[in-house]
Amino acid sequence: MRLRIVRELASGGQHVPELVAALGVSQPLVSQHLRVLRGSRIVTARRQAREIEYTLTDDHVAHMVLDAIRNAARKPEPASRARGERAAGSPVRVTSPDEPMGEAAVARTETVNGGESARPRSG
Repeated sequence: MRLRIVRELASGGQHVPELVAALGVSQPLVSQHLRVLRGSRIVTARRQAREIEYTLTDDHVAHMVLDAIRNAARKPEPASRARGERAAGSPVRVTSPDEPMGEAAVARTETVNGGESARPRSG
């Protein structure tokens, strides 16, 4: 709800009745969330006659929120790719810790492909 309020206020200051109409929720609910946003210094309130106009304290807040919403809507890439891990099916070199790297190590190279392992045998 607070993200929706921030998104509405990104286009400029609004009064509570305008936010209620735009968000389609009750006035007490909007007022409660505005109180929290004011306490967090994300929103400021300015009295105009009998009503209070709410605006974002900083335009950067709107940009951050809109960017976060846009990024959340994207299809995420697999976590392993994001961490730079190898793709499935790429060779994995397996050696014992006490074995020197050399011909024996090459003979023990395993290839992992889709969860299956094939170990070449040395002759």
